[in-house]
Amino acid sequence: MKRLFLISIILIGFCMAGCATTGLTGNERWLSQVVGHSSNELLAGLGAPTQVINRGDGATWIYVVDSSTRSSRQYQVFVDSSGIVRSFDVKTVRRVRRVPQPRVITEEELQTQRAEAEETEVALAEPEAKVETPTEKQAPPPPPPVAEKPKQPVMKEEAPPPPPPPVVEEPAPSVTEEPMPPEMQVVEKIVYTPVPVTREVHANRYIFPTITFAEGSAELPPKGEFDEATGEFVSGGAQLEQAAELIKKSGSDKVFVEGNIDSAEEAQYPNLGRTRAEAVAKALADLGVDPKVLDVTDDGASKPLASSDTEAGKALNRRVAFTIIPSGQSLEPETLVQPPAPEPGPNVRIVEKVVEKEVATPKLVVADYFIFPNILFEFDKADLTPEGLQNTARAAEALKVIEGVRKVIVAGNCDSRGSDAYNDELSLRRAETVKNELVKDGLDASMLQAVGNGKRKPIASNDTPPGMAANRRVAFEVQH
Repeated sequence: MKRLFLISIILIGFCMAGCATTGLTGNERWLSQVVGHSSNELLAGLGAPTQVINRGDGATWIYVVDSSTRSSRQYQVFVDSSGIVRSFDVKTVRRVRRVPQPRVITEEELQTQRAEAEETEVALAEPEAKVETPTEKQAPPPPPPVAEKPKQPVMKEEAPPPPPPPVVEEPAPSVTEEPMPPEMQVVEKIVYTPVPVTREVHANRYIFPTITFAEGSAELPPKGEFDEATGEFVSGGAQLEQAAELIKKSGSDKVFVEGNIDSAEEAQYPNLGRTRAEAVAKALADLGVDPKVLDVTDDGASKPLASSDTEAGKALNRRVAFTIIPSGQSLEPETLVQPPAPEPGPNVRIVEKVVEKEVATPKLVVADYFIFPNILFEFDKADLTPEGLQNTARAAEALKVIEGVRKVIVAGNCDSRGSDAYNDELSLRRAETVKNELVKDGLDASMLQAVGNGKRKPIASNDTPPGMAANRRVAFEVQH
């Protein structure tokens, strides 16, 4: 009995084993044959697996879904670190008949699948060199037939749409811009307003006491003759030649020839002063003075030098004097000349600007120089000759009657002979001599000052004997 029982159990086991073997699918039978072989053969037969998991401990699990049977199964294949398939497990996922749904795979998805396959191959490292065993030497079974993948329809690339027709830009309608009006220009118009000022013009008035007239007369006394022997002018004659030399030497373009009368003549001879000045101007023109520079004036009795109570005072008042204006100076009052006005225009606005401008009125400031004749000295000395002493006394009488005298400067002068230093010293000594004589004749010494001009202030040319005689003089500058 026991033997029959054991035989029955063995038969039942064989039947179950046969049933189990008979129930394996094609993929399961192939997997069972791959156990012990390289995982490269497994991947070559499976294509792209569902999932490859590297656990990090040298073992790899490959999950494969089998859709060849009515029930969808999932195979879990274990690959060791040497790349050999060691076992697999089968798990039924669901028992639903799967009807493949064809779908269009885009080029993008196809590229993604190819990239995943490449990543899978990279994930599986090269297998280590395996040790062949007698069992492993047998040739591996051929891989199961791989179901043909449905052909993926190739999406035809649509032809690019034709380019749009070129856009022809129509020219913008021309717009005529109106010109902007020019900006208003502001222009200043300068307007001068006068500011009166006084400008002094300094001049010298030369008085030759011998150019004098008898009462009520315009007849000139005879001019002083020049003595060739003595080299001096003869006393008693009018100093017309000396006056002519003085005017020519100055180079002035205006000389006032001033005619005067004394107070006793004023009522009876009102125009006598002009008549006397015209007579002198004619005599000067005869001596070579340009008449154009001579300006005849009639001062009448308005400028007396002295009181007419004495004969000396009357002689000084009946005189013709010469006021020499320095060259380049003018006695005409300035005229205010307005600057040119700007031109008016449609876009010009004229703004008036007032500017102060000085307008000068000249004021003549005159210094009186008395040139007495023949104040003579010994040759090369500072001693007066007898004639020189007499003429110095006459000068003292005239100076004493001049009214309002504040100061008298006695100036000695020489001709051009000799050195500067010698003439400066000699002219000063001669001035001191005349000053002392004036004090003896009654003038106050405190109002007298002696100076030596040497040869620096000639009143005539030194090229002729008469001119040199005129330069050897003592002049008296009278300050009022």
